[in-house]
Amino acid sequence: MAVARLEEDTRERYEIAIRMHLRPIFGEVQAAKLHPQAVELFYARLERCREQREGKRNGRPDPTTGKIHECRPLSNGYLRKLHYILRPALERAFRWDYISSNPMDLVDAPPEDEPEPDPPSDAEVAAVLNSAWQRDLDWGTLLFLVAVTGCRCGELCGLRWMNVDFDNSVLSVRRATNKRNRLKKTKTRRIRRIAIDPLTVSVLRDHLERHQKRAAACKGKITPESYVFSLEPDGSEPITKNTVTQRYGREARRHKLRSTRLQSLRDYSVTELIVAGVDLRTVSGRHGHSTGATTLRHYAAWVEVADQRAAEILPARLPGPRDASPLDGELAPWEKVTAELREAIEDGVMAPASEFPTLEDLAATYVISHGTAHRAFAQLKKEGLIEVSRGRRAIVRSREGCADAS
Repeated sequence: MAVARLEEDTRERYEIAIRMHLRPIFGEVQAAKLHPQAVELFYARLERCREQREGKRNGRPDPTTGKIHECRPLSNGYLRKLHYILRPALERAFRWDYISSNPMDLVDAPPEDEPEPDPPSDAEVAAVLNSAWQRDLDWGTLLFLVAVTGCRCGELCGLRWMNVDFDNSVLSVRRATNKRNRLKKTKTRRIRRIAIDPLTVSVLRDHLERHQKRAAACKGKITPESYVFSLEPDGSEPITKNTVTQRYGREARRHKLRSTRLQSLRDYSVTELIVAGVDLRTVSGRHGHSTGATTLRHYAAWVEVADQRAAEILPARLPGPRDASPLDGELAPWEKVTAELREAIEDGVMAPASEFPTLEDLAATYVISHGTAHRAFAQLKKEGLIEVSRGRRAIVRSREGCADAS
């Protein structure tokens, strides 16, 4: 720990893990005598009970305190944290020639927990935002930005006005705050630029005007160094992450949302973009994921939704079994529709130069599939009865035009 390069929050979490779980078990064990079996059994015990009390004591009173013990396992994520404390520590021991080999090389890391994002629906997000706007415009602005940009809580807490480019409609995410409300680098240690739409620009301009009026009333001034979200009149200190997360938790419970974590709004932003067909690279860049693979791993369920939409495009254009010509010589459905439309054009029921019905209109009028409607449309186009041009509705051709085409 003396030489490990860790962020302040990470170092604090590691110290807690060492004190609570690693030191009591391995603190007196010589590194050269640490066997991989001991580590794997250690992980197995924590998977059953974080207090490492045997399952036979589960539900029984503690002989010391008298409290009923219930075994609660540690998550795979926490076990992986313990693994990645032990392994580099013993790797350092190997480099320093304390041991001849690293026993952790023979220990498999605990598996990752399967991500299960459960974002709120459009209606739930709208209800939360409406309530937030009514209660506090500044609070509503913060939640709006989380949903629209997908920024992490610490990134918005550390956002300064100099990071907001109103002219080019861009937010520059350069820093984030930690639990002690100190600035640090972003999670991926990268600076990213997020494009924002005119509505978001307008919301931020209104937010800035409110801050300027508030600062002026207190004889202060908002500067480019001021924080966008702050409880200080002059924006000199960022709002704390705990304040934001706790307040959102109350908001979520008020609206009976499935998740009370602010992360769910970030999940909402990611999933909506994926389902809308935005490519993974763009979604990953906007939300600060290290790679597109991270986005794919955590939000694969919504990628499948987008893939399902893509799967429905081509079958809608092709004939199905019910569209095929019958064996008894009768006209197929698409042929019947083509004949009726041809007759309407030739008799003048459909006036020349008038707009031809869309595929959706044909499918609804004749109670047929989109594939059947598309076949009829293609046949009329082939016969020169309708004229099709890119980006415009098809139109009925004049009789002279039809004769020329034939």
